[in-house]
Amino acid sequence: MLSRSDLQARWYAHRHRPCLKAQGLADVSAPVPLGGTGVEKGIGHGGTYHDPDGGAFGKVSLAWLDWQLKGSKAAAQMFQGGNCGLCAGPQWVTRKKKID
Repeated sequence: MLSRSDLQARWYAHRHRPCLKAQGLADVSAPVPLGGTGVEKGIGHGGTYHDPDGGAFGKVSLAWLDWQLKGSKAAAQMFQGGNCGLCAGPQWVTRKKKID
């Protein structure tokens, strides 16, 4: 049986862009060649997606897609740099890998 890290490595091997893992800090720390951001807010598995407009997780996901798919520099500021939008406040726990 494959270990979790082996399964993750196989999954990430076919990805070509950084990944956003909401509520997935361990995944960002995994030894994979791909970068990404992990965010956690101390909420259960479903995050805030049940809230109107997806709540806080919906806003983060939309900004990620705007940055990755549309090249939005404004959206990138939420994730990049030592003082990124998610890094600046205590409400989010973030880990980043290969995206700065």
